Amino acid sequence: MSSEPMEVTGATPTHVPPQQPDQSKATPSSTCSLKDILEGLVGKLRVHRSGKVKLHLGDVVLDVSLGTPCGFVQELVSIRTHQTPAQMSFLGHLSHRLVCTPDFQHLLSTTKR
Repeated sequence: MSSEPMEVTGATPTHVPPQQPDQSKATPSSTCSLKDILEGLVGKLRVHRSGKVKLHLGDVVLDVSLGTPCGFVQELVSIRTHQTPAQMSFLGHLSHRLVCTPDFQHLLSTTKR
């Protein structure tokens, strides 16, 4: 990969761990919908020295890897509907996709027996 910035896309699940300041109130089965997520920090993308990339969403850890290259032109835009008139801004072309899969080692190590 080159060192110049690039835009990537990834599919997200329809439900994610809840965004609660006090995680002790969250139950293991509690989730929230993407439409309920507040603006701002959702999780952390951690790049390890080994080159592995992990996405941390609350207590859930996902392995991140490159997906298949885009076979057609895809563009990333930002749409602000709360303004009058609504505005759309072009952010760039997408050149890669990300695949996020559960980190089963982390999942099994945190499971209570």
